[in-house]
Amino acid sequence: MVDTVLEVRAARSDVSARDADHPYVWAVPLVYDVLRSAYYTWLPADTETAERLTRLHGAIVVMALLDVPVEDQRAVLDRFLDLCGRASIGTARLERLGQAVMDELTTVIAMRNRRSPRTRMQLAGEIGGRLGTPRPPRVALAA
Repeated sequence: MVDTVLEVRAARSDVSARDADHPYVWAVPLVYDVLRSAYYTWLPADTETAERLTRLHGAIVVMALLDVPVEDQRAVLDRFLDLCGRASIGTARLERLGQAVMDELTTVIAMRNRRSPRTRMQLAGEIGGRLGTPRPPRVALAA
């Protein structure tokens, strides 16, 4: 677990040092809330693994939002996928969880940009592209 914490801290410090003013910093608490809820529901008897998965997955999502190159994410991603395999969490669940994160972020974007449908769609599309969501984000055009 120490290696995982150190990797996440290194990723966070590298990201925070260069991207503290990035436009998606507001999303970090939302991402972790959605992930924590899912992993603690899926692994109620193993809270340590649930917390490790939350931290690793959160770091991956935040790095994607901040447009960190994939090669810089590799160590965290490899550790995350290994832990998912040991916890028997398959790709279908991870895809649904990724979509839940995307849905939460686009809902907040819609609430924050009520007067600008174009801005909502642009931000939602940009986030969807960075997170690689399997389906288009749900953002209503009506204000």
